[in-house]
Amino acid sequence: MEIQQLCIQIDKLLDEYTKVESFKIGKTNDPKAREDDYHVDDYAFFKVIDEGSEKEISEAEKDLIHYFTIQSRHKKKCANKQEGGGSPDATMLYIALKIKDISINDLNIKTYIFDKYFSNTNS
Repeated sequence: MEIQQLCIQIDKLLDEYTKVESFKIGKTNDPKAREDDYHVDDYAFFKVIDEGSEKEISEAEKDLIHYFTIQSRHKKKCANKQEGGGSPDATMLYIALKIKDISINDLNIKTYIFDKYFSNTNS
């Protein structure tokens, strides 16, 4: 997926799903382990949103973090502190969401929310 399209999709998700307290964008080769790490920090939603070569994913992560920390109307919700962390050989790009006052209903709509905006990716 193109960076501009990912920015649009994430902005739309954050516009619609207003219970997002904060979010992080990152890269990984082990999404299950990374998701488990985020659950410890109360990030209840985790989704791989793109896959590609190491170079493509590193550039995508850098560009997305730059956009969401500087330009996006949701920049106050972006919890990334720097661009380009994570595994240097990662081939998967992800988003993790921390939800305000999470309830069972939020967990029930998790798949719906992610599929609506990122239907062409794997989790």
